[in-house]
Amino acid sequence: MNEDPRYLRAALRRRGIPALEKAVGRGVKGSLIRTAALLRTDADFLEALAEEAERGVVQNDGEDVLLRADGLVGLPDSLAGRVVRRALLAQGTVPESAHVEAVIGLATARPGSSVSLRGALKAKREKEYVRLSRSSPRSEGRRRTAARP
Repeated sequence: MNEDPRYLRAALRRRGIPALEKAVGRGVKGSLIRTAALLRTDADFLEALAEEAERGVVQNDGEDVLLRADGLVGLPDSLAGRVVRRALLAQGTVPESAHVEAVIGLATARPGSSVSLRGALKAKREKEYVRLSRSSPRSEGRRRTAARP
């Protein structure tokens, strides 16, 4: 797997970096390694801040997760995204950036606004919160039955 060029990391290591070094006429590997180390340090710091911010924004309501809308809006984008991503992961969904952005967008939307996410997960803007919940087959069946004349 580490040598299989179908994987981006392996393809970059075996083809991309040598091509880049040939194009610029000097080694870039050391520079990339130093930059990656700096980015890792920054990412670790942001994750620690996000974990702290999460305590003031996220709460559980049974199986649902509630995100305080005003708390989410008050965070810098880099922290808000991490808080939402962590909440979605805790709900068993591996979020794409579009999912994270949609949930953050609900924090400024009108109550009642909602978005469907993968894995039967739904994000809905309530008065003070964005609620992350899974629709259960039983509650879906009740809604369909209740909607029939």
